[in-house]
Amino acid sequence: MAVRNLFLAVNASMRVWISGVKTYVDPVLPGDVMRCAGVAEVVYSNDPKFKVGDKVLGFTFWQTYSILKAKDLTLLPPNHLNYE
Repeated sequence: MAVRNLFLAVNASMRVWISGVKTYVDPVLPGDVMRCAGVAEVVYSNDPKFKVGDKVLGFTFWQTYSILKAKDLTLLPPNHLNYE
């Protein structure tokens, strides 16, 4: 499934992730894309649970578009994000 990221989280734990130390998650190494919690809009879906245009919540990455597994995403209610 392809999503366009709308909102990306920035939090203090990311400083530990880039330190190279293994904690509860693997470190983010030089050249890796930072992972984060985010809200995104579905632009392509091969899962019937999600339609193009749906808003989802899940772990994504600091980039404009991400390819994610449908099982790792939560569908947000329609009109949940009225920011436009």
